[in-house]
Amino acid sequence: MSRVHHIELQCEIDPQRESIHGEMSDRQGKKLPFAGWTEFSTALMELARGDADKNKPTEEDKRGS
Repeated sequence: MSRVHHIELQCEIDPQRESIHGEMSDRQGKKLPFAGWTEFSTALMELARGDADKNKPTEEDKRGS
C-alpha cells in the first residue's frame, strides 16, 4: 500500500501574468520555489519522490544486514 505524503503548496495566479508562481515545501522543511507550470510539476515530483525515496529499502536492508 502506498503512503500518503503531505506537501504544503502556496501559489499565486495573477491574470495579468502569464504563469503560475509560488513555493512548495514538505514537512521536513525542504522548500522549492517555482515559476511556470513546468517548474510547478518538477517541484511537486521532486518533493513527492524525495519522501518516497526515504521510505524505500536500501540494498543493505534488502540483504538483511
